[in-house]
Amino acid sequence: MPVELIAAWLVMQAYKLIVVPVASGVRQQFVNELSEKIAAPLSDKLFGDHAPKSNGGAPSGTDADAGFTADTDFVGTIEKAPEARAVLGGEMERILGVKLGAAGVQGDAAGVKWGSDGWYVSAYAAILWRIAMLAVWEQRPIAIQGALQGREWVTVCVPRVPKVIAPSTMWRQLDSRTLRRVYNNQGPADFFVRQIKDESVRGDEVAARNEQFMIQPNAAFKPIEAESVADGWHRIDGVNRKWVLLKPDAEAEQAIKGPPVILLGEPFGERNLETNPPEFYEYPAEWQPLLRIGSEKDGIVALSAGADEFARASEASAAAVQAALDDQGPLL
Repeated sequence: MPVELIAAWLVMQAYKLIVVPVASGVRQQFVNELSEKIAAPLSDKLFGDHAPKSNGGAPSGTDADAGFTADTDFVGTIEKAPEARAVLGGEMERILGVKLGAAGVQGDAAGVKWGSDGWYVSAYAAILWRIAMLAVWEQRPIAIQGALQGREWVTVCVPRVPKVIAPSTMWRQLDSRTLRRVYNNQGPADFFVRQIKDESVRGDEVAARNEQFMIQPNAAFKPIEAESVADGWHRIDGVNRKWVLLKPDAEAEQAIKGPPVILLGEPFGERNLETNPPEFYEYPAEWQPLLRIGSEKDGIVALSAGADEFARASEASAAAVQAALDDQGPLL
């Protein structure tokens, strides 16, 4: 069963795509309208304490736990209440003008269990989809604080399409626990990550990148090559529960491929890393710390908090959501 068909995470991220950028009055009106369509006990559980209240920035330990609990409670409620999921999914699809893939999913998302590899990967995919939608609304690349590897990272999303992104087009799916980048640069968005441990330097990098993207919205994202692997930008080429597949540089690629096979004096059968991507332990040792998702919870919190922080400050997102809520048609 494709990850995009795990309705709960995707519906929840679609909900946040709508409610986070707008003013509290607009958000409350939207929640009130949704509440009229969902039975009171479920409505109270979904919306009573879930409306985002944080002002953005790095979540403290308590805030991070609370944010993760709120999100997973929301997801769990939807998973156990198909009628609420149908209402929410239908409303999100109508407002956003895109199919979320929730139709026809029953019970526990056709065998993908709570807390399983596929369940976590579906969360990662849903948050990355929300970030890609924010970039589409901005009509330029965007930089946010945080990545699946943790808060001490920056994520850049480069949109490749000017319209609403269907979640089913975001990745190639090998199985319920493994997503890979779409072949031949045909995906609707690309993601790049860089680890920056110093908080002030990280904030400056995010601000500088977003200013650069505003000035040159159509320029290709080509960061200067760093002196060390740990300090460089890396393209995300896939996602698993406990690690992120990053595009190897030329030296790492050669190490992964190994020495060429020579047949009759010519190279023969060289490994194609797009169709046969590397496993975690095939990467050189210095790469492996950059690939790890040490904590699924921390990765979800870091990436989601970064998306929330960007969305709250995004005039383009607020305008797009307001237009949709005013019944002016799909957002793009």
